Amino acid sequence: MIEAKLPTTKQIRSGDLGEIYATEWIDAHSGGYRAPIKRLRWKDHRNMAMRGEDVIGIFHDAQSQRLHFLKTEAKSRGKLTAQVLNDARAGLDKDGGLPSAHALSFISECLLNLNKLQLADAIDDALLKHGIPSQNVQHLLFTFSGNAPDALLTASLQAYPGSINQWGIGLHVEGHAAFIGAVYDRVIANANDP
Repeated sequence: MIEAKLPTTKQIRSGDLGEIYATEWIDAHSGGYRAPIKRLRWKDHRNMAMRGEDVIGIFHDAQSQRLHFLKTEAKSRGKLTAQVLNDARAGLDKDGGLPSAHALSFISECLLNLNKLQLADAIDDALLKHGIPSQNVQHLLFTFSGNAPDALLTASLQAYPGSINQWGIGLHVEGHAAFIGAVYDRVIANANDP
């Protein structure tokens, strides 16, 4: 059953693993943002990428009672290039740099299904009552690559002309493709282990 859920193409496996790492980084290291929905659990088909933002982290400000959003694009490549980061930038800049209504509605619906009503209501309020000001949004450009991302990420972040705060995180793994293959092989082996 687990194996039937896993993507079969190398490209989708790579992208999914990049999103998983981005989600886990947000939950562990972003200073309070949480990714309340692991989107890959809700995929329509194992060999299709999800639509909308790759990951959205959410932080509830107890003082203002408003939500802050970490709009994230995750890119996984054996060889990271400036063009890949340009594509990620285009994704971050969509919808005026704000999280899309489509993605937030999806998260809200999933939270309702999980009986997490308070956060679902807060997302709906942000969408329908208060609006989302750009100062309540940050961008995360997360890369998972076989080559060192430092210089490329720095150049991409420095070239950003907008006003939304930007973060860049690069996970560098030598032997990127072999590592991804080994991860999926281990998951399949563990699933088949009686």
